[in-house]
Amino acid sequence: MYFCLYLYRVSYFPHNAKLCLKILFLVIRNGFVQKLCKRLCPELSIFHHVIEESSSPGIAGGGSSSDTEWKVLEREHRVYSYLSHCLVSPAKREDCILKPIGASSTDNYPYESIKHTLNPSDRGETGPSYWSSKGENDPEVPEILTYRLKSNLCIVSEIQIQPFKG
Repeated sequence: MYFCLYLYRVSYFPHNAKLCLKILFLVIRNGFVQKLCKRLCPELSIFHHVIEESSSPGIAGGGSSSDTEWKVLEREHRVYSYLSHCLVSPAKREDCILKPIGASSTDNYPYESIKHTLNPSDRGETGPSYWSSKGENDPEVPEILTYRLKSNLCIVSEIQIQPFKG
């Protein structure tokens, strides 16, 4: 893949550009990047199709089925290329949470609400930095915290949970 990009960038000679386009065509047509992603992260096998979010409106109108199929293959190639880059690149320590949305229950609102879970220290500027639920008699009842993420697709490599000792 990188070889192809290199050839394309240094294509002083027309045959290098043609070779690169042929290789790129084979890579896209055969879904090599998608297969690589699924080999790196087998959990991706549950994806049946991908959606690429774009700020520009989609192109309306007809086209041959082969044009439509090629556009789908190109889109999948772009998405899986980005995803494979994220999987093999050194991890950046970046918080993917945009804001808290809600909790299944809160014991002492607003002092022990979900918004306090975003502070990594035990104490924040306004007091304790933790969330407390009302609790249930039935241990099978789940507690849920819901957050809005910064992106539609985030790769989470670590979740830190620290039980509060009261």
